[in-house]
Formats: sequence, C-alpha cells, structure tokens
Amino acid sequence: RGFTVKGLVTYSETSDSGQGAPPRGSLEYTQASVYLQHNPSGWFAHGAWGHIDQDVNPLNNPASDTWYIKSGIRLHPTSIGATIPYGEYLHATDSAFVVNDGGTPGNSSDDIGRVLRGSEATFWGVGVVQEIDAAAMSIWLRYRNHEVDVPGVETKDMYTVVFGGFINF
Repeated sequence: RGFTVKGLVTYSETSDSGQGAPPRGSLEYTQASVYLQHNPSGWFAHGAWGHIDQDVNPLNNPASDTWYIKSGIRLHPTSIGATIPYGEYLHATDSAFVVNDGGTPGNSSDDIGRVLRGSEATFWGVGVVQEIDAAAMSIWLRYRNHEVDVPGVETKDMYTVVFGGFINF
C-alpha cells in the first residue's frame, strides 16, 4: 500500500441552550476532514473544515467557518518508536466569542455572549511527537502563535508552549 487515505463528514444539531443553542433556536455544526499518508516515506497531511451556524438567532451571531491543516513526517531514527515533527495552521472567520457581564459580578446567569462579525482567529504552530511503542505511549512538545483580530479592537498575539503525553490502554 503506497498511500493511506481516510475521510470523515459529520453533522450535529442541538436545541439545548446548555449546549450553546440560542433561546428557542438551534445550533448546527458540520465538519469534513481528510487524512493522506504516503506510507513508504511517512509523510502525512490532515485537512479539516468546520462550519457552525445558529437558527433563530436573537444576537445576530454570524456563521463561522474554520479551516485547519497539519503536515509532518513519521521518522524512525531509533527503535523506541516513531518521531513525528509537524507543522500546523488554523484560520477561522467570524469566530471571536465575547461575554459581557450582565451586571452581577460572579454570576454568569445574566451574562450575554455573542460572536463578533468580522473577527478572525489564526494560529500556526510546530511540534514533535515521540511514540514509545513498548509503553503504548506518546509524548509531545508543541509551540503555537495565536492571533485574534477583532474590528475596532487592538489585540496582541499569544504564544503557547505545551508538553504532554498519553498512554493507550
């Protein structure tokens, strides 16, 4: 097998306000994803798109689209497991969610949240995953540069470094 190709499309809908739906409305989410790997070389790419929309929207929240791509290569420099360096990029439109305090500090029940039309969120990052086959374990180190653009608001980039791991059992 020269290539591995996988894809997925999902759709979900809720009218439960506890799950984010607007009052007397619904929240719909559609997602599509594709994964491609060249097996002999270990190169892979993963792309995804998500679309969230609200029906009966009293706050006039816009629909939001998110695009994501990740690419890397599975290397085998040691016998402990694959080493996987990668790069990633995400861009989302109409995606900044802000919450305004409804007047009672410490009480979120009167807070009002809305999505800001014209806002954009982007991140790019690089990382490396080390698989440890004998322990069914993966550990990783990741750097990301996050940027949120909101019309009429000066924002600053945020940078994150994350180290983590998990064990499959």
